[in-house]
Amino acid sequence: MSYISLSPGSLSAERQTKKRRKLSSIDVGGPIEDTNTAIQKLTNAHFNLERYYKDINDEHNLKNFSWEVTPMIYFCLKGDLKMCRYLFVNGADCRKGSDDGIWFPMLAAASKKHLHVCKWLYEHGARDDIRRATNVGVRTPLWDTVNFSFGASTSTSQWLILNGALCQKDSDTIDDTRMRRDLNPNDKGGPDKRPQLLLWAQETAQLHSTFLIFLGGTISAAPAQESSPLQIFNGKSGIMELIGDYAGVERRASKLRMLRQLADLLSAFLEDTIWDINLKYI
Repeated sequence: MSYISLSPGSLSAERQTKKRRKLSSIDVGGPIEDTNTAIQKLTNAHFNLERYYKDINDEHNLKNFSWEVTPMIYFCLKGDLKMCRYLFVNGADCRKGSDDGIWFPMLAAASKKHLHVCKWLYEHGARDDIRRATNVGVRTPLWDTVNFSFGASTSTSQWLILNGALCQKDSDTIDDTRMRRDLNPNDKGGPDKRPQLLLWAQETAQLHSTFLIFLGGTISAAPAQESSPLQIFNGKSGIMELIGDYAGVERRASKLRMLRQLADLLSAFLEDTIWDINLKYI
């Protein structure tokens, strides 16, 4: 296995090389950008290379970019996982936020729905950042996926929730206050993702419950009728993932409990919203 190094011939590059983590592509979960391409990407993004070599976690004021950001934050926003890995093995911090408190890597990846980058950050030191809030306003990774990521997909939101974004640290119990903050739609007219997330929580909880009954052998072996719990599997994707879950790959009990809690709390949240809207016109 080969290790990452910067191009020789520069004192700055040599200083950066000394900070390099002794990690291979296996250690960091996949392919790492090659050095020449990485430096070209940094140059194209208008990073100051002398400052970069001096401190890979330093912030830069980039051309045509609204905020000062670190290289890690920038490439998390871009969804460039090979660059994120390259920066990491060369000493970049997966948690380092911007000095103004507006960005940190997990938030950057989540805001653009780069789920593959979120998962990688989670496994490389940023596990607690799924529930981290900025110093400005109420933005969290989950809040951004609900309010700033347009489109029908809620896969990034779902992943954050299932990994504890709505729970207190070291707990699998959903915090109602946190849930109402992070899933509350903003006032900019974007789509309300709560009904979609509620339906997902209800259907997934039912699917997991039925699968647990099935594995327990309590479902009749008779041909499935329309009222049989087995009908819930018809047309559903992810059955193999469920088998993996119940083979011990995932924390199945806490996940199921979390989904049930979310369905109950989110349903109440939506009911309260309807009342709030109606009261405005009384």
